[in-house]
Amino acid sequence: MTDINTPEIVDVPLCSNGVPISIVATNSPGTLIYSVPNDPDYWYEVTLIVSNISGTTDFVLEIEWGGNAASNRTAEFVTKLTTRTCEARLCRGISIYGYCVTASGGVGTASVLNVQVKSLRYKQNRTP
Repeated sequence: MTDINTPEIVDVPLCSNGVPISIVATNSPGTLIYSVPNDPDYWYEVTLIVSNISGTTDFVLEIEWGGNAASNRTAEFVTKLTTRTCEARLCRGISIYGYCVTASGGVGTASVLNVQVKSLRYKQNRTP
């Protein structure tokens, strides 16, 4: 039996061999970053590590957690040549998308933000 307090590392298919995902979208619905498995026995902790590879411009990664309504979005401001980390504990079966905008909210640039994903899963605590 799996210990509910010990996470398991989950394979992230879109980040094969640790290669980051390039955010090519500049508007919603965005580039698919990760789909949380729809497994009723687990809940997931997802960490996104966002890198801005532009040497000249600050950008924002708009992250859509499970939908593209404004209430499902968070923004991660990433200054030029830096990295930001954000985490979320998620239920199962949602998809995470992201798109690039400028620091002032205008249309961003494709392929200047890269995202690496780490995913852990925890056994759902079910009492009889």
